[in-house]
Amino acid sequence: MVRFEDYYFSDSTRWMLLLAFTGWSVYLLFWTSSQWFIAVLVVLSVFFFSTKYVTEIDTNNNVIRDLFYVFFVRSGKYIRYKELHSIRIDKTRVDHQVRSRASDRRFNFSSYTGTLLYDKYKSLELTTKTEYEWFGSEMKRLSEELQIPIQRSY
Repeated sequence: MVRFEDYYFSDSTRWMLLLAFTGWSVYLLFWTSSQWFIAVLVVLSVFFFSTKYVTEIDTNNNVIRDLFYVFFVRSGKYIRYKELHSIRIDKTRVDHQVRSRASDRRFNFSSYTGTLLYDKYKSLELTTKTEYEWFGSEMKRLSEELQIPIQRSY
């Protein structure tokens, strides 16, 4: 069984929110009478740390499990396949322009999408990321474990 896990929120977002929620909780605990709000912050922290996508590929039973976890509760679908073909990597150039009264800014970056191709014309999107280092190493790991090639469309 090959497992691919991708958190819905980025690592930096999750840890920054945890740090902020911890600071607010300490403040609320010692200097206010709003202890109920601490419970809300704990629930939000669990939400941010438990929300993730998981793709499991069982090569023995020819089943792909495409799952989504929220609060450790799993939902998703099971896909039966006959043959895995390849992992396709697409590169998209993203160009954002932000305007305000004081200035104009333009942000350019690339996003990478990994897609699992199976059977004849079927596909399952695995992830889309802007950091290629992690993305590339995960796609390489998946292709080696599944023994399928990587196709780059760029």
